[in-house]
Amino acid sequence: MRYVILTCAFILTLGVASVVIAAAAVSPPPSAPPAAQSTAPAATQPTVEHDYDDEEVAATQAALGKYLDPTAKGYVHGYMDDNLDKERDAIVANLPKSLTIPVEKKRRILVISYNVDIHAVGAAGFLYYLRAAEKKYDAFALTEVNTIKGIDAKTLSGYDAVILNDITKTWSEEDEVLLAKNPPLQAALDKYYHDLQNHPDKRDPALRIHHPDSEINRFTAFKNELLPTYLKNGGGLLVIHGSLQVFGGSLLGGHYGGHAMGPAASELFKNGYGLKIVEPTNPLAKAFVDAPDTKLSSELYIIIPAAQPDVKADAFRPIVAIDELTTNGLYKAGNAIIALKWYGKGRVYYCGIGGHQWKPYAVPAFSRALLDGIEYLTRDLSVPPMKNTDSPAGN
Repeated sequence: MRYVILTCAFILTLGVASVVIAAAAVSPPPSAPPAAQSTAPAATQPTVEHDYDDEEVAATQAALGKYLDPTAKGYVHGYMDDNLDKERDAIVANLPKSLTIPVEKKRRILVISYNVDIHAVGAAGFLYYLRAAEKKYDAFALTEVNTIKGIDAKTLSGYDAVILNDITKTWSEEDEVLLAKNPPLQAALDKYYHDLQNHPDKRDPALRIHHPDSEINRFTAFKNELLPTYLKNGGGLLVIHGSLQVFGGSLLGGHYGGHAMGPAASELFKNGYGLKIVEPTNPLAKAFVDAPDTKLSSELYIIIPAAQPDVKADAFRPIVAIDELTTNGLYKAGNAIIALKWYGKGRVYYCGIGGHQWKPYAVPAFSRALLDGIEYLTRDLSVPPMKNTDSPAGN
């Protein structure tokens, strides 16, 4: 059975379309810079093609631009609300004074955003955060695109890191197998989709474009061939929230397993939950170790570790997890907020927060943790190997 992944209340269908450098047609707010054009040696840029998928890219631009527009005041959707004037200022103000590891050469980072559902809110917030960091530290050269069309191995090889910014689509074939072996999850998802049928936001055509015959496995080659090769050769990959739905599995070491739902979950996501440091001595957890009372208020996915017979260096490795004692039983112990995975010579960093709000990017500890994660992917910051593993040299 084929499922369209619905996050909260929207359907997002990924398309393959023309490249758009900059996530939105509007200019970014004054306090965060527009996406800079890289001054580093040019990588092969994705080719521009025009086909029926252009409307989906246009919808992505419109959805992201709605929140990146400097005149946007905010939004309210269920338990989620943000005063964007306030959050814009807070994101910039709460960036760390400096990067943990100063760099002399700009790191080239490819940011792929493809969002036409409610994930556009958080995806826009993350872009705003990245642009503000690019301006403040002058250490990153961002290239923002809204499609994978035309991206090949040569293109990827020109980047120190690739960010998958809250991309959401249908189940992959790998997830279909997982569902077949997990009847309770299948039943929960069936109910989830049924309950969404009358959700008012689903009927807003400006927020969703749906091509059911063309959506299946659009990302198969990108996920199963290009990204693995890029990582095996030493690349870095940051997977944000909704992108777990597309890129979960062997690439990440875990699968999307839904998220807590209902009134109790809405209250939890609105009021916040505590964190549990899984690896207190890991440099990528230091931001939270230094701020032990940090709470995050955002939807958090349930992640199901991929089947792995042995604990190896390429295993899914939670660094920071939700404190299950603060969730009223909605989440189990060990559910990752930040996790790592080594893939060949490459590094993968998973962040379960994002997608629906700007507020997390204004939390000082979270802001620092993400920057540390990016520096880990660009090989400016290293972490110790897992104990009792065959850790690849240099990772």
